Parts: sequence; structure tokens; C-alpha cells
Amino acid sequence: MRDDMTKTPGAGREGLRRSLDHPHPEGATLSDAGLEAWRAMLPPDDSDLVDVSAGTPVRWIERRGWVPGAAPGR
Repeated sequence: MRDDMTKTPGAGREGLRRSLDHPHPEGATLSDAGLEAWRAMLPPDDSDLVDVSAGTPVRWIERRGWVPGAAPGR
């Protein structure tokens, strides 16, 4: 994060608003393409990108946040 954003109260929020009002052209192109088109651009086999056995199962609990443990039904 830029230093000037942390020193000026509200600058981060204003920067976010500007970004939402004027998105980067590549972001707009991606959002227009949609999720399925984006998914089609991915490499065919990405199973080695993440080692899911190395992670810690967590689940979201309202008013508590993320807590250890698998989601119900998993």
C-alpha cells in the first residue's frame, strides 16, 4: 500500500471508489467475458498448482469468522 494512502484519513476509501468508478480496461474486458470464458482460458491441467493436503480446513461461522474444521457435510 502506498504511504500517502495510510497517512490521509479516507484516502484508501476514496481510492477504492475511484477504482470502482474507473476500472482498469483489462479488468473490464475480463468481467465482460464472464467466468466461463475466463475458465476456458486456463491451462487444461492445473491440479499441481495447489497442494490441498497441505492446507488447514476452515469454515466460516457468522459473528465468529473463520474457525478450524471442515464445512458440515464434508
